Amino acid sequence: MLKKIFTLSLLTIVVAGCALFQGTPASEATVTYSKHIEPIMKAKCTPCHYPETGKVDMLDTYDSVRKHIGGIIYRVQLSPDKKKYMPFKQKKEAMSPREIALFEQWKAEGFAP
Repeated sequence: MLKKIFTLSLLTIVVAGCALFQGTPASEATVTYSKHIEPIMKAKCTPCHYPETGKVDMLDTYDSVRKHIGGIIYRVQLSPDKKKYMPFKQKKEAMSPREIALFEQWKAEGFAP
């Protein structure tokens, strides 16, 4: 009887421990590219980074934004007087702190499409 109680207790601890250390699956991500990131990119990064008139690195797809996420987050947080600040020459309104936080959260959650 004591062996059964010990085994059941150990199993309960293992299951509870696994639940605590489980990451957020992409299916449960709160920030997604299509719902959150893409609309910001379209609003803040056109026309320079979109195919119709873009003349620099294209950032118009999930893959391209994911590939450049570190640079995007870095550059939108620079002081506007810095050479690498985006949006370039302040052609568009800067990303808000909330929008930047969405990019950081999207990255932290594993880049949900």
